[in-house]
Amino acid sequence: MSVIGTFVATFPFHGGMSSQRIRRALRPDVYAIADRQGVVITSELQFRLDRTGAGQFIVVQAEAFSTRPVAEVRKHAELMAYEHEVAHPVMAGWIGRQLRAVRS
Repeated sequence: MSVIGTFVATFPFHGGMSSQRIRRALRPDVYAIADRQGVVITSELQFRLDRTGAGQFIVVQAEAFSTRPVAEVRKHAELMAYEHEVAHPVMAGWIGRQLRAVRS
């Protein structure tokens, strides 16, 4: 059984790049991260710049499905949510709101 959902990856942004260059530069990294996690991206990547007290971050999201067992996907998602919350609470809140909006 596969799990369908939204794949989210974040990257620090230090400025100096156009939006097109960011997309070209990060696209291979996003797909590589997804592949390592057993995730197949099924939609176009969406990029967003998020400014937080901890700095600026590029948030990339796309609809996807995972080939891993459901319990493993949930455990990994909980770990990633916790790490985002600890490192970047403002961004974690935005991601949570976006994911809830997608599911509504």
